[in-house]
Amino acid sequence: WVRPEGIQASKAVAGYTCFSYGQMGSTTASTTTSTAAATTASLPTTSTTASALSCTDFRLWPNVDGVTCEGCTALVLTAPYGGRCDRYCESFNHICVSASEEQNEDCQVKETKQCSEEISDTSDMLCTCQQDPSLPPPTAPPVSDISIKVASYNLYWWNAFGQNPENGERICNNIKNTLKPDAMGVQECDSPDLINSRTGYLRASDFAGGQGVMVSPGLFTMGESGSRDLQATGKWGPRFVTWSQLTHNPSGRTLWIFNTHWCVHSGNGQTCSADKRYTGAKNMLDVIRERAGNEPVLITGDFNAAMSEAGPQHFLQNGFSLAVNNWVDSIFYSAEHWRVSDTWTGNAAGSDHPPVVAELSLI
Repeated sequence: WVRPEGIQASKAVAGYTCFSYGQMGSTTASTTTSTAAATTASLPTTSTTASALSCTDFRLWPNVDGVTCEGCTALVLTAPYGGRCDRYCESFNHICVSASEEQNEDCQVKETKQCSEEISDTSDMLCTCQQDPSLPPPTAPPVSDISIKVASYNLYWWNAFGQNPENGERICNNIKNTLKPDAMGVQECDSPDLINSRTGYLRASDFAGGQGVMVSPGLFTMGESGSRDLQATGKWGPRFVTWSQLTHNPSGRTLWIFNTHWCVHSGNGQTCSADKRYTGAKNMLDVIRERAGNEPVLITGDFNAAMSEAGPQHFLQNGFSLAVNNWVDSIFYSAEHWRVSDTWTGNAAGSDHPPVVAELSLI
């Protein structure tokens, strides 16, 4: 048992957290573990800690938020686990060694917590987990050979296709020649027909509020599509969710893509706020459940919100995980249906928003 200052105890005491689980083989082993514990508490990412802990491959850790550290520590999403590292580690047959809030989306500790203590008001946390010797190691869920590359891209229409049309050409070339997504949610797109003429991508959904879904030709058969007002209007007018039901032609599997662009400014008699975006998120999730039921779902969008806001958190607390985020642009996925293979942020190429891209495999 250890305290953040590196002080050890021989039994559970208030303010201490469990460092090692199980019987110690000898006095020497106990002394070695205690020394390592002190190092772990004060310097969670040192090589000493890495050698003292045993954990499964990071690729099998669930809901990692893009950052892994030394010493069996990773930055993980708080929402699915109530902000508690003990629940996180238990979810894949591990034991929590330490918990903390990170400094700046990295491995640096801002504040140390107890494993059973809720880390609130943040979308991620640093958890150090050790394999539970009494339980079998986790195994990867079966992954199909159905891989989908999806992008979310704000096209900056008024500027790139209006005032500076050469930037519109750059954006289209970026889509066609560099990103090459199988499907994409686009925002600030006043003419999907123009995008189609320059890139070959097909309109797959209604376009409402300048946003919708487009797909690469030939890969999908398009099914139901639609749009709905989210009742979350800001300065620039009503905000919508648009959607497309797609059947993956090579496999026959069906999936849904929902796209959106939430409010950002107040004006013209309308107020935009985190609460307004939260209203939009709740209404959007209702639409997703109504249309897609329990089928695989991807969500793309310019959310105009930090991931710690109530709106994005509403997705994370209701069966979705975050695949990729950059600034206000994100891709979410229904956690039970997909496994993330790769993510990255592309070149803005004339827009004021770099596109975000995720490759995911259907489970």
